[in-house]
Amino acid sequence: MKELGGDEDFEYKYIEPEPDENAKMEDTATRDALIARRQELCKEFQTATFAWIAATSKGDKETAAAQKEKRADLTEKIRKGYWELDPYVRARSYYDRAGVIMGGGKIKFYPDLEMKANGASS
Repeated sequence: MKELGGDEDFEYKYIEPEPDENAKMEDTATRDALIARRQELCKEFQTATFAWIAATSKGDKETAAAQKEKRADLTEKIRKGYWELDPYVRARSYYDRAGVIMGGGKIKFYPDLEMKANGASS
């Protein structure tokens, strides 16, 4: 920040929370269903990992490759599943309100600069 001797022209402005921004955290039924699904996916991932290791140690390249691909698919499902679960287990913060943390795990470290570069005003 310039005020501390740096190069960044940044001015901190607190963004007040919306009264209902964490309302989804009260929906425990949806949260529990999403957690249960996540646990199922993690068990499937563990099973696929054991099968991959076993096939690899036996030299069964075809089965090992199939299990490795299954693990990659499950990894993506687990990753996406977290972001479905996120609003039910993590309170929104300044970074959500400022547009730094976005849905799906996307991060924009300088959202205001990207808006200005695209011709939008903040």
